[in-house]
Formats: sequence, C-alpha cells, structure tokens
Amino acid sequence: MKAQDIVRGVIKITGNTYKTVVEKSGMKWESNISMLLKSNGMRLDRLIKVLDACGYELIARSKEGGYPEFVFDAASNEHESYRMKPKAAADGEDE
Repeated sequence: MKAQDIVRGVIKITGNTYKTVVEKSGMKWESNISMLLKSNGMRLDRLIKVLDACGYELIARSKEGGYPEFVFDAASNEHESYRMKPKAAADGEDE
C-alpha cells in the first residue's frame, strides 16, 4: 500500500473533499492534492499535513514492543514541516 492509497482512504472515510483538505491543510490549490495522489511518492511532511487536515495522525510503533511510540504531528510554524514526539507527551500524559 502506498501513501497515496492511505490518503485517498482517509479522505473518503472522513467525508472530506479535496477542497476541504486544501483549506484545512493550508495548501494553495486543489490540484496540489490531485498531483500528490498521482505521483509515485509522497514526502512525509505532505502526508502528515493531509492526514492532520482530515483529523488523523501518523504514529511510529515498535514491532517488538517495549519502546515508546512516536506521533508525527503537523507543525504549527513555518520553520518546521512536522514534529515527532513521544506518544505519551502527544496525549498530554507526560508534559
């Protein structure tokens, strides 16, 4: 499964349109989403931005367990495209 397939599924499940995703993610044009979905690959920061606009987050979890999970989060400033923080801190448990 490609990132594009995940994005298509999330947009469909959440009932969003390309237009609403563009508005929520801060992208400039609907064609940006179309181009992302047609490309061979998607940059991590763009994947995170689109997922965030649909109310989803990307989580990295160890297959072996016993290690912290990390949440990739759309950044709120222009100097970062995304943040990675331990899941507990992302959930507000250990801040």
